Amino acid sequence: MTSEVAGQGGRVQEAADQGGRVQEAADQGVRGTHCLIIIIIIIIIIIIIIIIIIIIIIVVFIIVFIMVFIICLCPTHLAHLSRCFQQLDEKHQLSPRNAEMNQED
Repeated sequence: MTSEVAGQGGRVQEAADQGGRVQEAADQGVRGTHCLIIIIIIIIIIIIIIIIIIIIIIVVFIIVFIMVFIICLCPTHLAHLSRCFQQLDEKHQLSPRNAEMNQED
């Protein structure tokens, strides 16, 4: 009877040892999962940065295209804009406050 209890005690000890090994494997798995999550987050951040850079490049190309379009194909509009800016500049110089500032210089 005692040998049976001792045998069962030995089996319980083996089960406990296996449980410890299972726990170690689980801990290693958790470490691996953390590593994987960090790698995935880094990849997502890199993809977002690349997308932002592509969007900025597209916007710059669109702005340059619009400017070239205005300058090359619409010279009358450009001349009109130039006249508007010139008139604004003349009004700015003729305002009394600015006239005083110009005299001080």
